[in-house]
Amino acid sequence: MLKFNVYLYNTRKLESFCAFMVTQAPFRYPFLRHLSIAGFYPMPSSESISQLVEILTHASRLQTLHLSCYDLLKSDHRLQAACSSLTSIKEFHMCWNEGPVFQAQDPLYKMLKQMQSPLVRADLRFFRCNDGIGLDLATLLHSTATLEDLTVSNIAFQSELQFPRLRKLSFSTINYPPLALTARIFPNLTDLTILRDMDHLNAENDRYRQLNRSVQLAGGGWTSLDRLTGWPLDLYSLGLTCPIRCVKIFVYSHNHELVADILSDCRPSQIDIVFNDIFPSVRCLSDEVAARLTYLRCTIHLIYFDRNPIALVSATHYAFRRLVADTMM
Repeated sequence: MLKFNVYLYNTRKLESFCAFMVTQAPFRYPFLRHLSIAGFYPMPSSESISQLVEILTHASRLQTLHLSCYDLLKSDHRLQAACSSLTSIKEFHMCWNEGPVFQAQDPLYKMLKQMQSPLVRADLRFFRCNDGIGLDLATLLHSTATLEDLTVSNIAFQSELQFPRLRKLSFSTINYPPLALTARIFPNLTDLTILRDMDHLNAENDRYRQLNRSVQLAGGGWTSLDRLTGWPLDLYSLGLTCPIRCVKIFVYSHNHELVADILSDCRPSQIDIVFNDIFPSVRCLSDEVAARLTYLRCTIHLIYFDRNPIALVSATHYAFRRLVADTMM
């Protein structure tokens, strides 16, 4: 049983799990492989917390750890120390939006920075960062040589560290990241997702796009990507001109016109478009892009059309009459 994911999502589950583990302590501790701990209300007893500390301290083969229990971790520094001291973690997820986060003071930031496990995959979702900076990549210094997959919200591209093994990056950030710096930090990236979801095109977007195109003309950036995902405004502003095999775009009515520029820039052979709104019938695929396509997928999120049959007909007409017809498939 301990080889599968153990999911502790309430106080009763936690106390039952701890009682089970300590019954044959320390024999059962090394058999724990995957552990997820969610938020608790009411808080567990001090005895259960002490037992959990004991379990984590001796879980020498724990490979996956998911934490969304900010209040619990914050309540006892021993839990933070136990998580940091683990050396076998390969996949680490940490998420909370319980309140403002200040990197210099927050216990989970400190815990992450002090971790002794060389992570292969990390999913770090810190919301409401009050210092306005975002997660400093130096926090992941312990995993620069091993990290392959990183998802992070509110990231700050300030460090000159390199993650040579990282292939997949998904992030959100307040400001657009410098392309040249990002490519130096992640030189072997193949899969990039940007989820900023900004609303309207402005002069700053055009300046950022032109800067990135200049960087690429000078030999900076990546030579190719396997996959690129994001909202039209973000991908347009990023302005990647390297070959990209597959592009996935989430389209709203007010930014559909940017799609044609994005696809012309990176010349994908596979396109995945997700429609999230009502939109006019416009041509997104140029003849050059259509001629290169080997795969086209159109997804309509019906929830956004609010049972409006006219909107649904419009969406269906656009997706299947315009896009599919344009590709001559």
